[in-house]
Amino acid sequence: MATIEISLSRKKRSGSGEQQIYMRLSVDRTHVYRVKTGLFVPSERWDQKSQRVILPRMRTVGNLPLIRLQEKLDSLTNGIIEKTNTTPIRIINKVWLQEIISNYNGEATTTDTTKTSTDDSSDISIILDKFIKARCKSHRRADHFHCMERMIKRFCLYAAVPYTLDDFSAENMKQFETFLGVEHTFFNEKGECIKHKAVYEVEPCKKVPKQRGINAINEVFRRFRTFYNWAVSNGYTKNNPFGKYQIPGCVYGTPLYMTSEERDKLFEFDFSNRPGLAVQRDIFVFQSNVGMRAGDMMELTRKNVVDGGIEYVANKTVHNKGTTIRVPLTAQAQTILDRYDSYKGIELFPFCK
Repeated sequence: MATIEISLSRKKRSGSGEQQIYMRLSVDRTHVYRVKTGLFVPSERWDQKSQRVILPRMRTVGNLPLIRLQEKLDSLTNGIIEKTNTTPIRIINKVWLQEIISNYNGEATTTDTTKTSTDDSSDISIILDKFIKARCKSHRRADHFHCMERMIKRFCLYAAVPYTLDDFSAENMKQFETFLGVEHTFFNEKGECIKHKAVYEVEPCKKVPKQRGINAINEVFRRFRTFYNWAVSNGYTKNNPFGKYQIPGCVYGTPLYMTSEERDKLFEFDFSNRPGLAVQRDIFVFQSNVGMRAGDMMELTRKNVVDGGIEYVANKTVHNKGTTIRVPLTAQAQTILDRYDSYKGIELFPFCK
């Protein structure tokens, strides 16, 4: 039978002098987790023996915050006990518990935990936020790392692995690789979760996971390695499991290519009956004229069009050289640009999202 003990932190909040309420969840002797609740109480209004807020005898408007605090604490405690008793023990860990508290408190828990680094010094999300602010200059690149973050959270819940950089091992990396390869099997054809439902109750998917191939898994791990290397070099952790783990190699088939003549025929083909396809054709032909990576292409705006050419800084080298690249526009590329003069979007072209 799971039990919860409630206590106050030793540190007081600057200004108000309030102390944060902590919870210690004991599932059994080997599964004990102490976490912050994001709830604060004046120390003189707390009775440690009963583990409750000391409520005034008179119920006045001024006392409502204390009453509401105790009500919220009771609701949170009962909710945790109920979820603990209905969740497989291998799913329960500190991350799982903190996520439940976050759901009860909205942004309060997240805000408080990110302000304090003593207890969560190697928490992946906290350090990843710092990495994104320092290294991700585009929203698209930041989105890729946030997507990776959600995958790691789900895996940690699934495998009962601590959600910290200090604790991730090479063996965990192998387990994570396996998880990414089978996650789609946890859902049926209708997109309904049929396995490990407790994981997705805590960390829901924005989209139903699709089957991932070796190359897709490779991409996730390359981002994870980039993040880990940055964290190590900046002193956030000394642990780097990639020293003993080898990322699965990409698998490439026989290259297919199009000749310039075939591209020109595609450019001239009449897609008036399929306007959506015509847009994608224009984007493809434009990219083949300027010869840039798809990621860079999707970041272009009208500001990148300068004196008959495209000027941009490649995402791949933005943190090293940061050199501005200039590509002259061919007549074909300029014709395509002219077609979208009236397009009001932020990007250069109306990309499919």
